[in-house]
Amino acid sequence: NKSNISSFNRAIFKILKKISDGENLKCDDKVLKALAYRSAGDARGAINDLQTLVQSGRSISIKDVDELFGRNRRNTTVFTLQQFLYSLLRTRLDIYFIKNMKQYLP
Repeated sequence: NKSNISSFNRAIFKILKKISDGENLKCDDKVLKALAYRSAGDARGAINDLQTLVQSGRSISIKDVDELFGRNRRNTTVFTLQQFLYSLLRTRLDIYFIKNMKQYLP
């Protein structure tokens, strides 16, 4: 649901903003909003991404966020493909067991 996603984004932005303010990070709200948006509801992932970006010691830009997610996009694609293949295999196994277990059911 799109409204759930946007509420997650707002909540994650608030978390990132609190961390940014508490740590006196040189980070624009646009950057934090981009991290929140791209986290897909994963607060821990967004925090880890923020930590990765601030390790450079300079102010963070949208370009830095784009570069970070450009590298991660390939990993995400592989992960998504693995998850898809695993779910397909599980479905096939479930169908196989259901068909073969009918003989044992009362």
